[in-house]
Amino acid sequence: MPRGFHYGRNRTRAYTSEYNRIHAKLFKPLLIGKLGGYTINNDALSHEHKTLQLSESESGIRIATFTINDTPHQIALKLDDRSASKKLYITCPYCQKQRQHLYAVKFAYACRECLKLHYATQAERPRDRLMRKIRKKRISIWELTGQKLEICLLTPAIGQNLKAYIGKHFGKQEMNFIN
Repeated sequence: MPRGFHYGRNRTRAYTSEYNRIHAKLFKPLLIGKLGGYTINNDALSHEHKTLQLSESESGIRIATFTINDTPHQIALKLDDRSASKKLYITCPYCQKQRQHLYAVKFAYACRECLKLHYATQAERPRDRLMRKIRKKRISIWELTGQKLEICLLTPAIGQNLKAYIGKHFGKQEMNFIN
């Protein structure tokens, strides 16, 4: 079943998986990099979401400015000194809270709370949660990769034949199971 499947009801929530996101780790090299223009290498983002200008405030905080629809959106890059790892946070341009991810929408970058996004797992039924946990444990036990991993993650609907389900998703490919 696809994530966020609602058994015939109209979906009213928007999910994080529907939007492209940028992670704070992406900006880590900019803390010591030169000030100026940079580009994010991501084919899923628009040109306006890819280009940024890096500047520094009087207090020494680095600021990435994205110009989207002729409106500048400033995202501050802040290091958290409370631990030895010095975790980097990016601030949401709307609520100014420190975040690890910002989501790209057509007019800006914003955090999950400002966009009122939800995780798909918040809409799962108990059976779906159980299936997800089983798949996660299979992966950790069997150390699966590639096509074997995809076959392991398949979840046919109740009453559907597993071979028919695998054939639908993989066509006439040969399957080699782990011995």
